[in-house]
Parts: sequence; structure tokens; C-alpha cells
Amino acid sequence: MDLHVRYEGDDDPQKCTAKKLERFDLATLHATDRAVPYGLVLDPFADKALSPADRDLTDVLVGMDSSWESASAEQFDIEGIHRALPFMLAGNPVNYGNPYQLTTVEAFAGALVDADTVDDVAAARRALANSDAFGYLGDREAVVDTGATGTNVNDLRVVVVE
Repeated sequence: MDLHVRYEGDDDPQKCTAKKLERFDLATLHATDRAVPYGLVLDPFADKALSPADRDLTDVLVGMDSSWESASAEQFDIEGIHRALPFMLAGNPVNYGNPYQLTTVEAFAGALVDADTVDDVAAARRALANSDAFGYLGDREAVVDTGATGTNVNDLRVVVVE
């Protein structure tokens, strides 16, 4: 899956997860709507929620990176297939615990992690209990290297609700 970001540039570039994805060559940032390729657009204002049926629609995933203080439906007026993420709580320090107020990397993780990623709940729980999420995700080719450390440690939190 190719990751693309419509980048507004209104956050601190040192803390911006979209810029971190770009530095690790995991995503391409675009300064204008026209430059963003057609794909599946993660849009909190979309009428339809993301589902497994969307997996085969495209190999391009598009996120928006802008401040939540100025977020509006007009910013997401990007050509593509618009989908809202399922209910998610932010794990980032700015919006921790707030529904849907995710960083770009949290939004991408929410779109990419699914039942196929967590194929063995018991093994996932053991990995979490042993602080070995990296090994568990690595075995499934699902590691997302984030943050300044280039690891998942304290850079990304995912909550599994049964």
C-alpha cells in the first residue's frame, strides 16, 4: 500500500508524524490537492466507514496532515474514495484519549491494522504481556516504524476491544 499525505504544514515539523513518515521514506507528502494521487482518502467527515471490502479498491492510501484546531470538511475535498475510520481513541500526547483526533500515523495504522494483522489473539496478548509487539508484528510483516527512535516503542498505541 502506497501512503500519501496532503500536508498542510501547520504543525511543528519535529513532532509531525507525517514528516516522520516522509523521513523514513514510508509516505509521500503533497503540498496541493491536485498533487495527491487518486486513492482511498481517510476522511473523518465521510459518510461511509472504512471496511475490509475497501481493501481491493486501490493500492493508494491518502491521509491529511493538518492541525485539529483548524480541521474542516473542505480540507478533505481531495479526489478519491472517501472513508471514515472506525471508532479510535488517540494515543498521541496532544489528543490522548480523544475519539478520532489522531495523528497521521495513527490514522494510517487504524486503516491498515485489521483482523488479518491480529490473526492469533492469544499470541498477540502474550506478545503485549512480554513487551514484544515488534516481534509479533514482524512475524506478520506488519511493523510500522515511527517516531525519532525508528521503533514502535512509545510512538504508537493501539487498543484492541473485544
